[in-house]
Amino acid sequence: MPPKAPQVAPREVLLSLSLGYLSGGPASGHPVKLTALVRNRDSHYPDYAEFTFGTGFDRDDDKDAEGRTQNAGDRLVVDRNALSLGPDGTARFVVKDLPKVDRPRELLAEMPYRDPNGEEQTLRGVAALWPAGVVAGIKTEGWVQVKKRAPVQVLVLGLDGRPRAGAAVTVKGRVKTTTSSRKRTVGGFYAYDNKTETRDLGTLCSGRSDARDLVFCDATLAVSGDVELEAQADDGTGNRASAQASLWVSGGESWFGGDNADRMDLLPEMKRYAPGETAKFQVRMPFRSATAWLAIEREGVIETRVVTVSGKDPVIELPILPGYAPNVYVSVLAVRGRVGDVPWYSFFQWGWRAPLE
Repeated sequence: MPPKAPQVAPREVLLSLSLGYLSGGPASGHPVKLTALVRNRDSHYPDYAEFTFGTGFDRDDDKDAEGRTQNAGDRLVVDRNALSLGPDGTARFVVKDLPKVDRPRELLAEMPYRDPNGEEQTLRGVAALWPAGVVAGIKTEGWVQVKKRAPVQVLVLGLDGRPRAGAAVTVKGRVKTTTSSRKRTVGGFYAYDNKTETRDLGTLCSGRSDARDLVFCDATLAVSGDVELEAQADDGTGNRASAQASLWVSGGESWFGGDNADRMDLLPEMKRYAPGETAKFQVRMPFRSATAWLAIEREGVIETRVVTVSGKDPVIELPILPGYAPNVYVSVLAVRGRVGDVPWYSFFQWGWRAPLE
């Protein structure tokens, strides 16, 4: 049913409907119904598994009137529209007023009908919707230091998955700042109230893809925190494809936000380590400073260590020993003591700093 040609930033899609009898001959004048849905689609290329494709961050159009995130890609554009097939058992239907295709999406069309036995059957087809005639991918490091070189690679492919040289690429960034407050709820429980603010960093670098379909970008970031990078590739006709990735810039006071659960993230700097190397793990804890119990495990606990983790440098280093082969598991339990003091002398220790910080 869907067209065979790639649909790039379409406002409407032409669907072809056809139905015939098993004994031969078209189903002339047969009544059918048509339903069409636009939904998000993930782009995956096995040869470029280290790159991130598509847009994974929340956008303004992904939020409803109350500010809650919703799936903007799932939109019903045709709802059981009744049709009658022509004398040759075919019909055409134009799906109009499609939502803006700003990320890889697909149009799912279904045609329910009743066979001669009275049972309802369904035919379906899927048409890929592309925001541009190219596909963009981005690759970043896990984290970098403030004012240090942040290597970023941007990949540009055609819709057929082949390299696309000469495409104009722009990398933009924005930094997210999260502030949290812990409040007491009904029943004596505590919950975190997080507030996130974003600040635009503008264009970090630009260029054109080379013969290897790559653009190498060395951005120097003077801010700390969670930086969201967005690579935009132009297909030459004014349409742009985007890819987004996050990069953590350490060096300042870090805060990852608080969650009502006891779970926190432990992110390695690289996917694999060899004996003799030093593994670095970023501890995304909801504390400004804490004492952490580091455990190296495999079929039991091999070794434990007690380390101190601070929000200014939330990184734990672990030398990889030959005995850790073929693999080990690393877990971290962070504990923080009370941060408040006795009221009558707390002002002299930390209270006077609170308005400044």
